[in-house]
Amino acid sequence: MKRGVAFIHGIGMFGYNMVTKEEILRYLEELDTDDMRIIEVYGNDNIIFEKSDDIHFATVGSRIEKLLSKRFGKKIYVTTRSVNTIRNMILKFSD
Repeated sequence: MKRGVAFIHGIGMFGYNMVTKEEILRYLEELDTDDMRIIEVYGNDNIIFEKSDDIHFATVGSRIEKLLSKRFGKKIYVTTRSVNTIRNMILKFSD
């Protein structure tokens, strides 16, 4: 399993679509399958997940978008990155 982060856009900013970490975790429980699982929510808009090699990081983002858009009744956008990509960016641009 490979780890990634899903960045949710438009939740919890400036009092807009306020939702707690616990609520997000509850919403996302139904996404836990053999090919992906939610590990943690950091803040209330960053989702740490694991996925199998059978699915792409973007597929995880699409699943989260679809679920949260349904819950909020409006389009929610999600961007995903592998933990490896984030790590490499930090190493490249850190002092």
